[in-house]
This record gives sequence, structure tokens and C-alpha cells, in this order.
Amino acid sequence: MSKEKETPEAKDEFDGKVSQRVIALAGKLQGMMKGTNTGLITGMENAYEENLPEGLTMKHVKLKDQYDRDMNCATRLAQGRVSIPLMEEHPNITETTVEFQGGAATFGGTFYREHKVPDGKDSTKTVYGHHVAYYEAPIDSSKGAMRAIASHLNTLAAKALGKEPVAS
Repeated sequence: MSKEKETPEAKDEFDGKVSQRVIALAGKLQGMMKGTNTGLITGMENAYEENLPEGLTMKHVKLKDQYDRDMNCATRLAQGRVSIPLMEEHPNITETTVEFQGGAATFGGTFYREHKVPDGKDSTKTVYGHHVAYYEAPIDSSKGAMRAIASHLNTLAAKALGKEPVAS
């Protein structure tokens, strides 16, 4: 296992795309992690709470989490209540969609006139008024900090494993 440490030179590889805040937090998390011979990394049980920014508490996090759950449920209910009469009036509408921003996250859903779902007996059944909700956090691995980190780790892993790094 490579014991290579982050150096100022390695930090420069991020080309300013990874904040010092993220790099410092990664250092704290790395210090908490314990690798096992099965590949499982432990020691993270309290990592989230112990590393909250100053002034932010788990009470705040739990309130926000509950609000997001409530928003998802309320969106589903409201969308269904708007969609059903719309579908009654317009037989050509097979689905409705809604999407909106909530802070940096995106909430949304699709309400289907009818949809086939597994029946639990190796077959399907048709349900009417089926809804699929989603909540997307703003993490995009194809650009910015996540891409810089992925490229950095790809290079470190290739070198540690005696392989030639491949551009990602």
C-alpha cells in the first residue's frame, strides 16, 4: 500500500480547481480512516458530524434533511393532484414532469398516467397514477473539483501499482 503523502506539489496538480477547504477536510477524513485487509475502510462513523463547519450543527442538518424529505413528499402529492385532472381533460397526456431548484439541489418527478411495475410474482401489473420522484445533489464528476480529484487519484494509483498513468 502506498504511503505517499500529499505535498504542496501534489496540491498544485489541482490547478486551483479544488479548494483548500476540501483539501484540509480530506486530510482530516484520511486521518480518521482505518483500512482493513478485506478492503473495507472504517472509522467514519462520526465523520460527518465531527467535521461540520463552525456554526453548523447536526440540529441544522437534521432540519434541512427533514425539510427536503417533506418537500419531496409534498411535491409528489401536489403533482399528482394537478396531473390527474389534467390527464382526465387531455387523454393524450401520458405523463407530467416537474423540476425546480431548492438551494443548490434539484427536486423533481414524473407522474405517469399508467406504468408497469413488478408484481412480485415474476410478472408485471399496471398501476395508474405512478410517480417517480428525484432529488439531485450538485455533484458533477465530469468537471471542476471532482474531475481534478479523480484525475489526481488515477495518476497516484497507476504509479503505486507500477502502471503507466492514463489521461482521464
